[in-house]
Amino acid sequence: MKGTSRNKNERKKETLSSTWAITKRILKTLGMYMLKVFTYSMNVLLTVMLIGIVAGSIMAAALAIYCNENIDAYFEIQDLQLDL
Repeated sequence: MKGTSRNKNERKKETLSSTWAITKRILKTLGMYMLKVFTYSMNVLLTVMLIGIVAGSIMAAALAIYCNENIDAYFEIQDLQLDL
């Protein structure tokens, strides 16, 4: 009788260890795919942000040059009064 229960316990341990090995492999594979998706997403996001920063810098520089050359900073107070 004791031999039978011992065999059952050993089989149960083997089943649990094989189940854990399968689960471990599935989780490892899932983790690798999640890492690839995260890496791809971050590459896209950072590329878009870099393009936005470069484009914004160019536009800000163009606006600064335009304001410096075409907008008169000195004006008379009479120019601001309205005739009603």
